[in-house]
Amino acid sequence: MYQNKSICAIITARAGSKGIKDKNLYPVNGKPLINYTIDAAKQSKYLDAIYCTTDGANIKEDCLNEGINVIDRPPELALDTSKSIDCIIHAIEELKKQGKHFDYILHLQPTSPLRQSFHIDGIIKECIDKGLGQMLSVHQVKYNPILVRWQKEETLTNVLTQQSTVRRQDMPKAVYVNGMLYLSKTELLSLDTSLNDIPYGFEVDSKYTLDINDMIDIQLAEAQLKEL
Repeated sequence: MYQNKSICAIITARAGSKGIKDKNLYPVNGKPLINYTIDAAKQSKYLDAIYCTTDGANIKEDCLNEGINVIDRPPELALDTSKSIDCIIHAIEELKKQGKHFDYILHLQPTSPLRQSFHIDGIIKECIDKGLGQMLSVHQVKYNPILVRWQKEETLTNVLTQQSTVRRQDMPKAVYVNGMLYLSKTELLSLDTSLNDIPYGFEVDSKYTLDINDMIDIQLAEAQLKEL
């Protein structure tokens, strides 16, 4: 709890994966990938509860062994095309059936193993202190999108309409939505919510923002985790 606001973390962990088989349980430095997210959440000062929504029996077993509550996800919400917001709304509805309500929901994806508890507490504190209803994590990008182009055959067109004939130092700051943290008042969440379009950003150092998609990412994570 922070400033008398109750906060629940919901970890979304589907059993199926394309790039890496059983990705959420894949061992990273000898520990299941999802456990890095679990550990960061458990070390938070402000989270009142932690739930995992999953369709995977092995993921459920791992979470229960780690002391994490589990919400069984129906098969229709565990498809390749399923949206995270659909799973989150289902989890919120299941919690309501248990008579549980939280002021804020923090969505955590298990593919961000470098995320730390101070990131979780930081976004909670900043969002509530500023009186905001929603906030997501971002990091500054190396290359400004003013200089990014769409390429069709040999023709280049600007991604942005803004002219690029400005000094690099005068270009507006550009940040990337990295998927580490999505915090929202529960009342603001619905099936129509686009989490990536939350308008307020909590900036984190890019060294923590690795997202696991393939085996190269696993190798990078193993190396970077040893340096934290």
